[in-house]
Amino acid sequence: MEKVRVIVYGVGAMGSGMVRMMLDKEGIEVVGGIVFAEEKVGRDLGEVAGAGRSLGIVASSDPDTVFSSMKADVVLHVARISRQMESEIMKAVEAGLNVITTTDIRLAYPWIHWPELAQRVDEAAKRNGVTVLSTGFRPGFITDLLPIVFSGICASVEKVVVRGVEDWTLFGISTLMRLGFGNTVDEFKKRLAGRPVSPASPPSTELDMIADALGWELSETSRTLEPVTSKKRKRTRHGMEIEPGMVCGFKEVTSGMMDGQAVIVLELIGVVDLEEEGLESSNFVSIKGEPDLDIVMKDSKSDALFYSHAVNAIPQVMEAKPGLVTVRDLPVAAALK
Repeated sequence: MEKVRVIVYGVGAMGSGMVRMMLDKEGIEVVGGIVFAEEKVGRDLGEVAGAGRSLGIVASSDPDTVFSSMKADVVLHVARISRQMESEIMKAVEAGLNVITTTDIRLAYPWIHWPELAQRVDEAAKRNGVTVLSTGFRPGFITDLLPIVFSGICASVEKVVVRGVEDWTLFGISTLMRLGFGNTVDEFKKRLAGRPVSPASPPSTELDMIADALGWELSETSRTLEPVTSKKRKRTRHGMEIEPGMVCGFKEVTSGMMDGQAVIVLELIGVVDLEEEGLESSNFVSIKGEPDLDIVMKDSKSDALFYSHAVNAIPQVMEAKPGLVTVRDLPVAAALK
Protein backbone atom coordinates (compact mmCIF):
# COMPACT_ATOMS: atom_id res chain seq x y z
CA MET A 1 0.00 0.00 0.00
CA GLU A 2 1.12 3.54 -0.69
CA LYS A 3 2.12 5.61 2.30
CA VAL A 4 -0.20 8.35 3.53
CA ARG A 5 1.50 11.66 2.77
CA VAL A 6 1.18 14.22 5.57
CA ILE A 7 1.75 17.96 5.92
CA VAL A 8 2.17 19.33 9.45
CA TYR A 9 0.59 22.79 9.76
CA GLY A 10 2.32 24.37 12.76
CA VAL A 11 5.68 22.89 13.74
CA GLY A 12 5.83 24.09 17.33
CA ALA A 13 6.12 21.84 20.38
CA MET A 14 3.28 19.48 19.45
CA GLY A 15 3.83 19.66 15.71
CA SER A 16 7.49 18.76 16.21
CA GLY A 17 6.46 15.78 18.31
CA MET A 18 4.13 14.65 15.55
CA VAL A 19 6.90 14.87 12.96
CA ARG A 20 9.26 12.78 15.10
CA MET A 21 6.51 10.23 15.81
CA MET A 22 5.56 9.82 12.15
CA LEU A 23 9.14 9.24 11.03
CA ASP A 24 8.95 5.85 12.76
CA LYS A 25 5.61 4.82 11.19
CA GLU A 26 5.65 2.42 8.25
CA GLY A 27 2.56 3.75 6.52
CA ILE A 28 3.18 7.49 6.82
CA GLU A 29 5.45 9.90 4.97
CA VAL A 30 5.93 13.48 6.12
CA VAL A 31 6.09 15.65 3.00
CA GLY A 32 5.68 19.23 4.23
CA GLY A 33 5.84 21.54 7.21
CA ILE A 34 4.28 24.97 7.72
CA VAL A 35 5.84 27.21 10.37
CA PHE A 36 4.97 30.57 11.93
CA ALA A 37 8.25 31.68 13.51
CA GLU A 38 10.51 33.58 11.11
CA GLU A 39 13.63 31.86 12.42
CA LYS A 40 12.25 28.48 11.29
CA VAL A 41 11.45 29.50 7.70
CA GLY A 42 13.81 27.99 5.11
CA ARG A 43 15.36 25.48 7.52
CA ASP A 44 15.16 21.72 7.10
CA LEU A 45 12.03 20.32 8.74
CA GLY A 46 14.04 17.63 10.51
CA GLU A 47 16.15 20.30 12.18
CA VAL A 48 13.09 22.40 13.11
CA ALA A 49 11.32 19.38 14.62
CA GLY A 50 14.37 18.15 16.52
CA ALA A 51 14.43 14.88 14.60
CA GLY A 52 18.20 14.62 14.73
CA ARG A 53 18.52 14.27 10.96
CA SER A 54 17.78 16.07 7.73
CA LEU A 55 14.51 15.25 5.97
CA GLY A 56 15.14 17.18 2.77
CA ILE A 57 11.97 19.19 3.40
CA VAL A 58 12.14 22.98 3.64
CA ALA A 59 9.95 24.52 6.35
CA SER A 60 7.68 27.16 4.82
CA SER A 61 5.45 29.94 6.09
CA ASP A 62 3.30 29.89 2.94
CA PRO A 63 0.43 27.37 3.18
CA ASP A 64 -0.75 28.05 -0.38
CA THR A 65 2.64 27.11 -1.81
CA VAL A 66 2.94 24.00 0.35
CA PHE A 67 -0.57 22.79 -0.49
CA SER A 68 -0.15 23.37 -4.22
CA SER A 69 3.39 22.02 -4.57
CA MET A 70 3.25 18.96 -2.33
CA LYS A 71 1.26 15.88 -3.25
CA ALA A 72 -0.35 15.12 0.09
CA ASP A 73 -3.33 13.33 1.63
CA VAL A 74 -3.68 14.76 5.13
CA VAL A 75 -2.92 18.00 6.95
CA LEU A 76 -2.28 17.78 10.68
CA HIS A 77 -3.41 21.23 11.80
CA VAL A 78 -1.49 22.09 14.99
CA ALA A 79 -1.45 25.86 14.57
CA ARG A 80 -1.99 28.50 17.22
CA ILE A 81 -5.46 29.13 18.62
CA SER A 82 -6.53 32.30 16.82
CA ARG A 83 -9.27 33.90 14.75
CA GLN A 84 -7.61 32.35 11.70
CA MET A 85 -8.28 28.73 12.75
CA GLU A 86 -11.28 28.25 10.50
CA SER A 87 -9.65 29.89 7.48
CA GLU A 88 -6.50 27.77 7.93
CA ILE A 89 -8.58 24.60 7.93
CA MET A 90 -10.72 25.77 5.03
CA LYS A 91 -7.62 26.53 2.96
CA ALA A 92 -6.49 22.92 3.34
CA VAL A 93 -9.98 21.61 2.62
CA GLU A 94 -10.29 23.70 -0.55
CA ALA A 95 -6.94 22.27 -1.64
CA GLY A 96 -8.51 18.80 -1.48
CA LEU A 97 -6.75 17.69 1.71
CA ASN A 98 -8.15 15.80 4.67
CA VAL A 99 -7.64 17.67 7.94
CA ILE A 100 -7.07 16.54 11.52
CA THR A 101 -6.96 19.54 13.82
CA THR A 102 -5.88 19.70 17.44
CA THR A 103 -6.29 23.48 17.37
CA ASP A 104 -9.91 24.28 16.55
CA ILE A 105 -11.41 22.32 19.42
CA ARG A 106 -14.84 23.77 18.71
CA LEU A 107 -15.00 21.21 15.90
CA ALA A 108 -14.64 18.30 18.34
CA TYR A 109 -18.45 18.42 18.78
CA PRO A 110 -19.77 21.63 17.21
CA TRP A 111 -23.31 20.79 16.14
CA ILE A 112 -25.02 22.10 19.29
CA HIS A 113 -23.22 25.36 20.08
CA TRP A 114 -21.46 26.13 16.78
CA PRO A 115 -23.95 24.88 14.16
CA GLU A 116 -23.08 27.52 11.56
CA LEU A 117 -19.35 26.75 11.83
CA ALA A 118 -20.11 23.03 11.64
CA GLN A 119 -22.25 23.50 8.54
CA ARG A 120 -19.62 25.60 6.76
CA VAL A 121 -16.85 23.09 7.39
CA ASP A 122 -19.04 20.07 6.66
CA GLU A 123 -20.31 21.47 3.35
CA ALA A 124 -16.82 22.50 2.24
CA ALA A 125 -15.39 19.08 3.13
CA LYS A 126 -18.14 17.24 1.24
CA ARG A 127 -17.77 19.57 -1.74
CA ASN A 128 -14.06 18.77 -1.92
CA GLY A 129 -14.38 15.07 -1.10
CA VAL A 130 -12.35 15.21 2.13
CA THR A 131 -12.83 14.59 5.84
CA VAL A 132 -12.24 16.94 8.79
CA LEU A 133 -11.74 15.73 12.37
CA SER A 134 -10.88 17.57 15.57
CA THR A 135 -9.17 15.38 18.16
CA GLY A 136 -6.30 15.20 20.60
CA PHE A 137 -6.00 14.21 24.24
CA ARG A 138 -8.64 16.63 25.55
CA PRO A 139 -11.00 16.96 23.79
CA GLY A 140 -11.03 13.91 21.57
CA PHE A 141 -10.07 11.17 24.01
CA ILE A 142 -9.74 11.39 27.79
CA THR A 143 -12.58 13.82 28.55
CA ASP A 144 -15.18 12.52 26.08
CA LEU A 145 -14.39 9.37 24.09
CA LEU A 146 -13.05 7.36 27.04
CA PRO A 147 -16.03 7.99 29.38
CA ILE A 148 -18.44 7.20 26.55
CA VAL A 149 -16.68 3.92 25.74
CA PHE A 150 -16.64 2.78 29.36
CA SER A 151 -20.29 3.73 29.83
CA GLY A 152 -20.98 0.93 27.34
CA ILE A 153 -20.44 -1.68 30.08
CA CYS A 154 -22.80 0.07 32.50
CA ALA A 155 -26.47 -0.78 32.93
CA SER A 156 -27.05 2.84 33.94
CA VAL A 157 -25.05 6.04 34.47
CA GLU A 158 -25.82 8.78 36.96
CA LYS A 159 -22.69 10.93 36.86
CA VAL A 160 -19.38 11.26 34.99
CA VAL A 161 -16.30 12.91 36.50
CA VAL A 162 -12.99 13.39 34.69
CA ARG A 163 -9.98 14.80 36.55
CA GLY A 164 -6.58 15.51 35.05
CA VAL A 165 -3.31 16.82 36.44
CA GLU A 166 -0.98 17.58 33.55
CA ASP A 167 2.52 18.97 33.07
CA TRP A 168 2.25 21.85 30.62
CA THR A 169 6.01 22.21 30.25
CA LEU A 170 5.61 20.93 26.68
CA PHE A 171 3.87 24.04 25.44
CA GLY A 172 5.76 26.90 23.85
CA ILE A 173 6.14 30.47 25.11
CA SER A 174 3.39 31.93 22.92
CA THR A 175 0.82 29.40 24.16
CA LEU A 176 1.72 29.86 27.82
CA MET A 177 1.71 33.64 27.52
CA ARG A 178 -1.68 33.57 25.81
CA LEU A 179 -3.02 31.61 28.78
CA GLY A 180 -1.62 34.06 31.30
CA PHE A 181 1.38 32.07 32.54
CA GLY A 182 4.13 34.28 33.99
CA ASN A 183 1.67 37.02 34.97
CA THR A 184 0.39 38.16 38.33
CA VAL A 185 -2.86 36.67 39.59
CA ASP A 186 -4.71 39.92 38.81
CA GLU A 187 -3.31 40.03 35.27
CA PHE A 188 -4.26 36.38 34.77
CA LYS A 189 -7.85 37.00 35.78
CA LYS A 190 -8.17 40.10 33.61
CA ARG A 191 -6.67 38.37 30.58
CA LEU A 192 -8.85 35.27 30.74
CA ALA A 193 -12.11 36.83 31.94
CA GLY A 194 -14.85 35.88 29.51
CA ARG A 195 -12.56 34.10 27.05
CA PRO A 196 -14.53 31.97 24.58
CA VAL A 197 -11.70 29.43 24.46
CA SER A 198 -10.36 28.25 27.81
CA PRO A 199 -7.02 26.49 28.37
CA ALA A 200 -8.61 23.06 27.99
CA SER A 201 -11.51 23.61 25.60
CA PRO A 202 -14.82 25.40 25.26
CA PRO A 203 -16.79 24.01 28.21
CA SER A 204 -19.66 22.77 26.11
CA THR A 205 -17.62 20.66 23.67
CA GLU A 206 -16.92 17.60 25.80
CA LEU A 207 -20.04 18.07 27.92
CA ASP A 208 -22.18 18.06 24.78
CA MET A 209 -20.57 14.92 23.41
CA ILE A 210 -20.98 12.93 26.62
CA ALA A 211 -24.52 14.17 27.26
CA ASP A 212 -25.57 13.43 23.68
CA ALA A 213 -24.14 9.90 23.86
CA LEU A 214 -26.00 9.20 27.12
CA GLY A 215 -29.22 10.78 25.94
CA TRP A 216 -29.04 13.55 28.55
CA GLU A 217 -30.30 17.08 28.02
CA LEU A 218 -28.22 19.49 30.08
CA SER A 219 -30.11 22.41 31.60
CA GLU A 220 -27.01 24.60 32.02
CA THR A 221 -23.22 24.57 32.13
CA SER A 222 -20.78 26.34 34.42
CA ARG A 223 -17.06 27.04 34.39
CA THR A 224 -14.55 28.22 36.96
CA LEU A 225 -10.91 29.06 36.24
CA GLU A 226 -8.35 29.80 38.93
CA PRO A 227 -4.59 30.41 38.71
CA VAL A 228 -1.84 28.31 40.28
CA THR A 229 1.15 30.34 41.44
CA SER A 230 4.77 29.24 41.41
CA LYS A 231 6.62 28.36 44.61
CA LYS A 232 10.02 29.01 43.04
CA ARG A 233 11.67 30.59 40.02
CA LYS A 234 11.22 28.50 36.88
CA ARG A 235 12.50 28.44 33.34
CA THR A 236 10.53 26.36 30.83
CA ARG A 237 12.20 24.19 28.22
CA HIS A 238 11.44 26.87 25.63
CA GLY A 239 13.04 29.64 27.68
CA MET A 240 10.08 31.30 29.42
CA GLU A 241 10.93 32.55 32.90
CA ILE A 242 8.36 32.46 35.71
CA GLU A 243 9.17 34.21 38.96
CA PRO A 244 7.99 33.03 42.42
CA GLY A 245 4.42 34.11 43.08
CA MET A 246 3.64 34.43 39.38
CA VAL A 247 1.13 32.23 37.58
CA CYS A 248 2.59 28.87 36.54
CA GLY A 249 -0.66 27.02 35.89
CA PHE A 250 -4.42 26.88 36.28
CA LYS A 251 -7.27 24.83 37.67
CA GLU A 252 -10.37 24.70 35.49
CA VAL A 253 -13.67 23.03 36.38
CA THR A 254 -16.56 22.77 33.93
CA SER A 255 -19.87 21.19 34.85
CA GLY A 256 -23.03 20.12 33.08
CA MET A 257 -26.23 20.28 35.10
CA MET A 258 -29.54 18.43 35.13
CA ASP A 259 -32.30 19.09 37.67
CA GLY A 260 -29.94 21.31 39.65
CA GLN A 261 -27.28 18.60 39.96
CA ALA A 262 -23.86 18.39 38.29
CA VAL A 263 -23.97 15.19 36.25
CA ILE A 264 -20.80 15.78 34.21
CA VAL A 265 -17.74 17.35 35.86
CA LEU A 266 -14.46 17.96 34.04
CA GLU A 267 -11.56 19.15 36.18
CA LEU A 268 -8.14 20.01 34.78
CA ILE A 269 -5.02 21.23 36.53
CA GLY A 270 -2.29 22.28 34.10
CA VAL A 271 1.04 23.39 35.60
CA VAL A 272 4.59 23.94 34.43
CA ASP A 273 6.94 21.59 36.35
CA LEU A 274 4.36 19.65 38.36
CA GLU A 275 6.78 18.01 40.75
CA GLU A 276 8.17 21.35 41.90
CA GLU A 277 4.63 22.28 42.92
CA GLY A 278 4.13 19.02 44.80
CA LEU A 279 1.79 17.57 42.16
CA GLU A 280 1.83 14.24 40.32
CA SER A 281 0.76 13.74 36.72
CA SER A 282 -2.39 11.63 36.43
CA ASN A 283 -5.79 11.35 34.75
CA PHE A 284 -8.88 9.85 36.32
CA VAL A 285 -12.31 8.94 34.94
CA SER A 286 -15.08 8.09 37.39
CA ILE A 287 -18.49 6.81 36.35
CA LYS A 288 -21.18 6.61 39.02
CA GLY A 289 -23.81 4.11 38.00
CA GLU A 290 -24.41 0.39 37.77
CA PRO A 291 -21.65 -0.54 38.23
CA ASP A 292 -19.43 2.28 39.52
CA LEU A 293 -16.20 2.51 37.52
CA ASP A 294 -12.84 4.20 38.19
CA ILE A 295 -10.28 4.37 35.39
CA VAL A 296 -6.88 5.75 36.37
CA MET A 297 -3.88 6.77 34.25
CA LYS A 298 -0.97 7.27 36.63
CA ASP A 299 2.26 9.15 36.04
CA SER A 300 1.18 10.19 32.55
CA LYS A 301 4.12 12.54 31.87
CA SER A 302 4.87 11.84 28.21
CA ASP A 303 4.43 14.73 25.78
CA ALA A 304 3.09 12.16 23.31
CA LEU A 305 -0.21 12.12 25.21
CA PHE A 306 -1.09 15.48 23.71
CA TYR A 307 -0.65 14.59 20.03
CA SER A 308 -0.53 10.81 19.45
CA HIS A 309 -4.28 10.32 19.09
CA ALA A 310 -4.37 12.80 16.21
CA VAL A 311 -1.61 10.91 14.38
CA ASN A 312 -3.11 7.49 15.12
CA ALA A 313 -6.48 8.64 13.73
CA ILE A 314 -5.03 9.18 10.23
CA PRO A 315 -6.19 5.78 8.84
CA GLN A 316 -9.72 6.29 10.17
CA VAL A 317 -9.93 9.75 8.60
CA MET A 318 -8.60 8.46 5.29
CA GLU A 319 -11.33 5.80 5.18
CA ALA A 320 -14.19 7.99 6.44
CA LYS A 321 -16.92 9.50 4.28
CA PRO A 322 -16.33 13.14 3.27
CA GLY A 323 -17.53 15.78 5.70
CA LEU A 324 -17.01 16.94 9.26
CA VAL A 325 -16.78 13.99 11.66
CA THR A 326 -16.14 13.50 15.36
CA VAL A 327 -14.40 10.71 17.26
CA ARG A 328 -17.86 9.26 17.94
CA ASP A 329 -18.34 8.73 14.20
CA LEU A 330 -15.10 6.83 13.58
CA PRO A 331 -13.73 3.41 14.53
CA VAL A 332 -11.49 3.57 17.59
CA ALA A 333 -7.91 4.57 16.70
CA ALA A 334 -5.05 2.27 17.72
CA ALA A 335 -1.30 2.84 17.87
CA LEU A 336 0.15 2.76 14.37
CA LYS A 337 2.95 0.35 13.51
